[in-house]
This record gives sequence, C-alpha cells and structure tokens, in this order.
Amino acid sequence: MNNSTTHESNVSVTISPCRPTNLPVALKTTTCSPTNLEPSQRIDLVCRYGAHFDATSKFGDPAWRIDLYRRDTIISGFALQCNIERFPVVDALVRIEGIVILGGESPSIWVRSWEPIETLPPQDCIFDTALPNWIADRNIVDRACALWASLPAEDRRFVNAVFLDPQVLRGFLAAPASCAHHHAHDGGCIEHSVQTAEMAESMAAQSPHLDRDLLVTLALVHDSGKALEYEKTRSGRWRMSSCGRRVGHKVSGIRLASLALSHCPEMAPRRKESLFHLLSCSFAPSWVGLRTPDMDEARVFSAIDRLSAEAGRYPRMG
Repeated sequence: MNNSTTHESNVSVTISPCRPTNLPVALKTTTCSPTNLEPSQRIDLVCRYGAHFDATSKFGDPAWRIDLYRRDTIISGFALQCNIERFPVVDALVRIEGIVILGGESPSIWVRSWEPIETLPPQDCIFDTALPNWIADRNIVDRACALWASLPAEDRRFVNAVFLDPQVLRGFLAAPASCAHHHAHDGGCIEHSVQTAEMAESMAAQSPHLDRDLLVTLALVHDSGKALEYEKTRSGRWRMSSCGRRVGHKVSGIRLASLALSHCPEMAPRRKESLFHLLSCSFAPSWVGLRTPDMDEARVFSAIDRLSAEAGRYPRMG
C-alpha cells in the first residue's frame, strides 16, 4: 500500500466518528504512550476491524472512514480508497500502521497500511482486543489483563492463541460459567476464571513448590471451552449449545489448547505436556479413560476450582 507523497503531506482532515461514544480514548501501542500523542506521529497498534464507510478527503479524493476497536475505545481511522485493496472480515484482528491526526474530540489515525494477525505476540494482550460491547464487567477484564501481564512470554503467547478466534473470545467474555449452578450470569465464565487465577496466585505465594505461572495460566484457559458451550436465546436467556450438548467444554477446551500450542514453538515440550495433563486429568473412575492428577498443581487447582464454584452458586435460571 504505497501512498503518494502529495497526499501524505496534505491529508489532515478528520471526519466525525460513525457513532458517538463516551468511552475514554486510549491508544495503547507498542511504540508510544497514549498520553503523549503528537500530530503526524507515526503509530502502530493492534485492534479489531469493525466496518468501513464512504468518505471524501478535503481534496475531493475518494476515501474510507474506518471503525477500529479496542476494549477501551472506538478509534476512527481514515484511508484513501486507492490504497486499500481489501478489507478483513468483521471483528478480525489487524495491526495498523499510520499517522496520528489530532483534531475534534479525539485522536484519529490516517491508516497507511494494515495486515491481518494470525498469531498475537506476547507484547499484546488478547483481552485488550475485545470490543467494548463484548464485556459484561470492565473490572473483571482489567484483572484478567493484569494476570496475563504477570506471566512469562511463553504463557502470554499461549493464552493469546487460545482466545485468538473472535468467536471464542467473545463467548468467553460474555457467557456464564454455568446455566444452573455457579456464576450463572453474563460474564460469569471469565469472572470464575479470574477468581480461580487469583486464588491460585495466593496459594502459590504460600507454597513456593507450586508453579505459580502454570497455575495462573491454567486458570485463565481452563474454561475456554465454555465459550462454545452456551448460547443466548432470543429472549436473552442462556442455554446449552449443540456443541455443549454433544462435545462439552472440557473436550472443546483441550482442542483450543492443542491448536494454541501449535503457535508456541518456543514452549518446552515438558511444559506443553503439563498443560495438557492439567486440562485433561480427572478424579473420575479409571474406566472413563482420563488420567488421575499426578502433579501438585493439578490437585490444588481442582480444589480451587470447586471453591470458586461453590462461592459463586446461583439458583437455577428460570
């Protein structure tokens, strides 16, 4: 995507965002602080593509107005039509390179180039890429981001990969942890996951022999399969999906983890095996074919998982 020199030096027009928002603008990037943006500053960031609309630059050139999203803001992007060959699918992750335009109520970005993201590096948190309307409780997601940031790079990359599919991330952030037992409300799944991660962190602080990072990573992803297990009816109630009835979240979660680990070539084979063991082991009878926990982390997490579930019990949803 090669922009002409003429337009690069002259494009400074801003176009009103396509929809109003009272969300705070925070362009979180790997290249600059969100609080010291300067006019014409070059910028790159990871965000989600939302939609594009016809627009016109002040020079009369056909242009696009582009909606870009992160969990804490809606960002207006602009691009000349001659420089955008194709648009990604809605909700796709993209890495944007562009120039900051200051003016109006909030900064905007003149998009110079973008590329779809197939793997999210450990410098970018997958939970930060959620659309604002996917989130039931901002505080819970803030806590998830803090837990993610505390992990080593290989574990951050793995968590990112588990939730890379927008359907999985959206479901994980919105779904309940159950329909009839615990955390049975919008956002209950991530709430339960964050609670278990924080409990695991506290337990590891008191028991140095436990692998704190392994426990926190496990807690964040152990119910990822529930993103596919539940669906909302037209009346707004949650129910078990076809995948939930026929496959179940444990198997779905192991499948997501398996796909994610294929994007983590730097992770040691022993650690991958440990993650699989923690996700698949069970105290079920041996004839079921599942393996009994043989790691302290597995036994501790089983207890923590139950405690969080009991603490979050709700009556059956009508």
